[in-house]
Amino acid sequence: MRSLVLLLSLVLSSAVLAQHSQDLDVALNPFVKPESGTSTTLQLTLRNRTAVAIDDVDVDVYLTAPRATLSATHHPAWPPTQWSCANITTQHVRCRADIGAGPGQFIPLMLTIDPVVEGRFGLIAQATWKVGSTTLTSEPDNVTLLLPRMVNVTSAADAGPGTLRAAIETLNDACTRDQVPCWVRFAIDEVIRPVTPLPVITAPDFEIDGRPGVELDGSLLTAGHGLDIRGEGPAVISNLAIGGFPWDG
Repeated sequence: MRSLVLLLSLVLSSAVLAQHSQDLDVALNPFVKPESGTSTTLQLTLRNRTAVAIDDVDVDVYLTAPRATLSATHHPAWPPTQWSCANITTQHVRCRADIGAGPGQFIPLMLTIDPVVEGRFGLIAQATWKVGSTTLTSEPDNVTLLLPRMVNVTSAADAGPGTLRAAIETLNDACTRDQVPCWVRFAIDEVIRPVTPLPVITAPDFEIDGRPGVELDGSLLTAGHGLDIRGEGPAVISNLAIGGFPWDG
């Protein structure tokens, strides 16, 4: 019987903690698409969902971009004394605030990433506070930011600068070497007819986005695939008509 009472007590305690973990909500929102070499700003919003004020809320924000730094400051439309922030590391900010009774009470915070570098990176934010002697944490919120390297196809020729063949070579070489995602974009709306098979795509993180009118036609080949993808990672091909290849398109 004692074991059953202890088990019920643990279950109830876990349920209470799970309920309280939803008392505060943390949300991250980017303002604009980042541009390489510049800084970008996001807004973090701390929201109270309870009918009581909560003091000494710590919000930890982590940046997953090794070549950039993270900083925090108050929202220009709100009192500068609402947040007290400090950098734990160049990519970890901890800010403390008191928040009034909800559910309509919220406090915004401005976060800056500087500089923005090519790559796929993100922010993770989570609030921590106490109810009596119990430490509670909110559900973590995260946002992923992507700044790809743009590779433009400007020629329908089989080879040479600006061709699809050259773009694939860039994916396999520079994009893989620098470990950044690359996006291939077309500035033409023509039919591309390779006279020899295109290189196998081994890049680990890329997107090829065609446009209306762009077609990859393999009718001049006697052997070979269209786009042969063998990398390990995110790969997206869209808006590109592929056909006429001796083997798979």
